[in-house]
Amino acid sequence: MRDDNCKVDYLRANFTPIYLLANARRIASAEFRCAPNWVLAMNLFAVGSTSARAICKEAGIDPDATEVRRIAAIAEGQPS
Repeated sequence: MRDDNCKVDYLRANFTPIYLLANARRIASAEFRCAPNWVLAMNLFAVGSTSARAICKEAGIDPDATEVRRIAAIAEGQPS
């Protein structure tokens, strides 16, 4: 039982929304590769559009962009 808790803690710590969204976009079908981040988040996390936009914003990702980059990196013109 203790090992299962450690695995869950590891997953929570390492598989953040930005990590999951970036990898989902990488392996997604063409339909989702061109969709805004909030649409990808909505389908990935099985939530509505408002929650999907909130997930993106909390992770520092532009919900309307079609690539997963942190908003600060976009503003500075840097790769994320």
